[in-house]
Amino acid sequence: MKRLFIHLPDFDKFWKKAKLDDQELLEFQNHLLENPKSGVVIKETNGIRKIRWNKKGFGKSSGIRVFYLDVEEFEILFLITLIEKNESENLTKAELKILGQMTLVLKESLRKNRKKL
Repeated sequence: MKRLFIHLPDFDKFWKKAKLDDQELLEFQNHLLENPKSGVVIKETNGIRKIRWNKKGFGKSSGIRVFYLDVEEFEILFLITLIEKNESENLTKAELKILGQMTLVLKESLRKNRKKL
């Protein structure tokens, strides 16, 4: 299985803020390559998934929640954002609604661009 990983700016910013390094990112991406459907689909987001990921060496209470979108038909996986467990359990309803709208735009854009090729 292969995927092109696309990081949205929030994802990279919060990954660094969570004090996670490139090796941990590679391990996380490998996990998603092997298990792209491992996250729970969040209602009303048009396919965005949330997965819990433990930060190595920080203990059980210091995990993160990563929000991602796997567009299987295009072999693209969008890493959207993340939150640290000690900050919040989930995004707000307003944030999830915006992400759901963004998902529709991304998928439609991919389909339109495929038709042009």
